[in-house]
Amino acid sequence: MLLRGASPGLKFVERADPLPLSVGMGASIRVMGSMQVAAGFNHFPHDRQTQLSLGTEFSPVNGFSLRGSYGLARSGGGSDGGLGQIAGGVGLQHAGYRLEYAFVPMGELGNTQRISLGFRFGSRAATSSARPSVRERVVAPQTVPETSDDTRTDNGLLFIQ
Repeated sequence: MLLRGASPGLKFVERADPLPLSVGMGASIRVMGSMQVAAGFNHFPHDRQTQLSLGTEFSPVNGFSLRGSYGLARSGGGSDGGLGQIAGGVGLQHAGYRLEYAFVPMGELGNTQRISLGFRFGSRAATSSARPSVRERVVAPQTVPETSDDTRTDNGLLFIQ
């Protein structure tokens, strides 16, 4: 869950303007090993608008990803506040470095093309060794000896007659 812009806003002289408040939530699931599907929503209370989105990422080979998404904006009155928005991208990853490209239409503002370069600090081996190890414990069934005529044992379980 995400809450963005939760503050009293900006004030200049006597006029106050609220920040663009948004509340969002999303989830993803990996299907078929190399494909991930995600869904989410963002609600903008000041604008009375909700955005729904569905996306997927497909990694046919290690270090290469194709991405696509579809978003739909709904206004407060329940009518379609905008046409569906289709976006796409590609990502490359090698030795802790990531290069990503995305094409995202922005409606009246035109189309945007985003390029990002990222890298990972530290090593995965260092982060995984910090986790506590899991110990395995084998519990063998124990037999209960017969004590009287009203009890008997069968495969290590106690039965009362």
